[in-house]
Amino acid sequence: MNNELEFQSRQQFRLWLAEHSQTGKGIWIIFGKGKTANTLKPGEALEEALCFGWIDGQIKPVDDVKYIKYFAPRREKSTWSEKNKKLAEKLIKAGSFTDHGLSVIERSKTNGSWAHEKQDIDLGSIVKTLADILKANSIKAYEVYNFSSESKQRQLARFYTEAKSEEVKKKRVAKIIEALIERKKGMLY
Repeated sequence: MNNELEFQSRQQFRLWLAEHSQTGKGIWIIFGKGKTANTLKPGEALEEALCFGWIDGQIKPVDDVKYIKYFAPRREKSTWSEKNKKLAEKLIKAGSFTDHGLSVIERSKTNGSWAHEKQDIDLGSIVKTLADILKANSIKAYEVYNFSSESKQRQLARFYTEAKSEEVKKKRVAKIIEALIERKKGMLY
């Protein structure tokens, strides 16, 4: 991967963001696995990223002791999760947010992406819809899906339904089928 960086502390990442957050296109941050890892922690990285109008994203394994996670400026109409909204509000009260980070929140409130809640969708019907799609495409994936926990079913249903085009939905169904058959854990993004 290009643009991989490793930080030992949140202060180090914050200094990097202060210099690059408004001109950077995104970076992969290297994180150590386990309690003895000598790198920035993912939660700390997210907090600092939010303060500068950035967001975390995809995770990829590197080896047995490291993985990478993508961080980039928040896109204009990117929906805010409830978790990140609460975290942002806490960080604002603590005085950690930068002016640029605050302007990203204001933009989100103006364009509606702050108020939009993903919980508004009827996940129950989407879980059933995804089950029907899986049944039509792969009985094995359908059976694994039906025996998965409710939270796993909701996670997969959300992954499917958040696709913006039919083409992307088809690709996501293929990813879901593969993940179910191979019993992969974690996010599919």
